[in-house]
Amino acid sequence: MSTETPQIPPRRVAFIIDNIIQDVLHTDERLAALFLSEPVIVDITDEPAHVNMGAHYDPETGSFPEA
Repeated sequence: MSTETPQIPPRRVAFIIDNIIQDVLHTDERLAALFLSEPVIVDITDEPAHVNMGAHYDPETGSFPEA
């Protein structure tokens, strides 16, 4: 039986909806910075394959035009 204590990532980010903490995420510095930069979050489950890292998003149309 191992006695090692699991390492917890260095940052804690709270997700607040209607002024109530709904969830807390323990994460690394990079992901914490992404969440705290007030990103636009879009479900891309049904988007075409070109919608990936580096793809351009058009907020006026809510779409990802091909470059």
